Amino acid sequence: MVRFKPVLPEAVQKRALMEVRRSGVPGLSVFADVPRPGEEVIDVHKRLIKVAGMDGIDLERNKSYYHCIAGAILDAGFRFVKDGNDDEVNEHYSVDIGTTDLDSVHRFLEVFIGPEATWRS
Repeated sequence: MVRFKPVLPEAVQKRALMEVRRSGVPGLSVFADVPRPGEEVIDVHKRLIKVAGMDGIDLERNKSYYHCIAGAILDAGFRFVKDGNDDEVNEHYSVDIGTTDLDSVHRFLEVFIGPEATWRS
């Protein structure tokens, strides 16, 4: 699973608040999938970055990403939801962090490793 900025807790909190106003859920955007046959984890990251770029993430402005495994999100007490938009790519999810308080934001951010440089492939 990969995500992009923002990374500062207050900025992530602001994003969650915006999402509550839009959808009613304090969701934070991630891209996730399981490895395909023969793929290593790094290959999944590269594929997800490419999908994110096709889904509107400006990779020129987002030169780094953060990653974790889905189990870490679930272990932190969060859940995955689909936005339900007709144009939502299969690999896009929102992580429902439950509330928009800074404690929830910190728990969300703590599960991610990075930053790592994005690739231009």
